[in-house]
Amino acid sequence: MSCSHRSNNEGEQVPIRLLTSIQSRSAIDLFRETPVSLVAGNYKDALNELWEGIANDGQIELRPQRYYPADGSTLYLRGFYPQTEIKGNTAHFLLTGNEDLLFADACTGSLARPFDGGDRLLTFRHLLAQLNVSLKSDKNFPTEYRLRSVCINVSSSGASLNLLQGKLSFTDDIAPLFLYRAERHEEGHTLQPEESVSLGYLLVQPGATLTVDMTLSRDNKKEHDLVLNDIPVKFEGGSSETGLAYLIEIKIPTPLSLNALLTHWTDGNNGTGNVVVPGEEKE
Repeated sequence: MSCSHRSNNEGEQVPIRLLTSIQSRSAIDLFRETPVSLVAGNYKDALNELWEGIANDGQIELRPQRYYPADGSTLYLRGFYPQTEIKGNTAHFLLTGNEDLLFADACTGSLARPFDGGDRLLTFRHLLAQLNVSLKSDKNFPTEYRLRSVCINVSSSGASLNLLQGKLSFTDDIAPLFLYRAERHEEGHTLQPEESVSLGYLLVQPGATLTVDMTLSRDNKKEHDLVLNDIPVKFEGGSSETGLAYLIEIKIPTPLSLNALLTHWTDGNNGTGNVVVPGEEKE
């Protein structure tokens, strides 16, 4: 049986209309013309067809339009974002730090009980953790320093999603995720005393042991750079959690050291952490 048979018992085509929501708040809190993928099956553990659609606010427009099975049988739909090819029951993703991963567990619908009736939402949940990072200098910070680069280490660069179970597994390959990097050594952001700089956000592997690398330049000679490597990021409870967002503030006092304050961006108890540089680099 095709999952998208185009007529009911009376010969009338009944289009599938989908309602959707996002369970928690992170990099995406509402769909806005967002391409999503759906896998359709004619029983609970079947993945028969791969569909595509555009999610906007609380609805998904299927492209092309799909129709309910004419025999009135139940259709099972699961969703994921971003769009990617699947092999068997697994979707594979490259993790760049810029895109979130979302998954919606199986939702059922039929001619008698359509997807857009009652509370049958295709509800997506976040599969990564979000880090919102800022840099702040104190009032005694020396003005000759420029920020050259900041990156987060030890987060996986790839992941596989089991579409039947909704479980994400990560590869052993890791790659640095840069929040800021000057293209040339003589460039970079000149930090002023008591300045706060937003470095943006990264989506990372939940539970990973993360470290920070940061380079500050005083002049155009690399030997004078202040290089801070492998500084651990400490989370309340020991590690970051799936679907939560964290605020990390990197404070640079004088003498130079690195501190981070982490707090949940979503509703919940605040968490604190501390990242301390063992000592100041010498010229």
